[in-house]
Amino acid sequence: MRSVDLNNKQVLEKLFADDFASPIFPILAEMYLQENDLRRASMVCSIGLENSPHNVNGQYVQALVLIEEKNYKNAKKILTRIVLQNPL
Repeated sequence: MRSVDLNNKQVLEKLFADDFASPIFPILAEMYLQENDLRRASMVCSIGLENSPHNVNGQYVQALVLIEEKNYKNAKKILTRIVLQNPL
């Protein structure tokens, strides 16, 4: 198994483009979020969660994007759902 450079956005973009259900999508979305590219972060979360709806990390990053967009109501819904699914 080959290792993946999780700090290389181009590598992560390629992996995500090849497999929208790839578990790396929250990492890529968080990179976009850190760059303040909310549109791309939101798009990656939406696509990733459509293909992997139970990915808690993806849900969390999606909530962070919503907070940045000042959409507190929907962010709270997601965060509440995460806590209910995984109380730890």
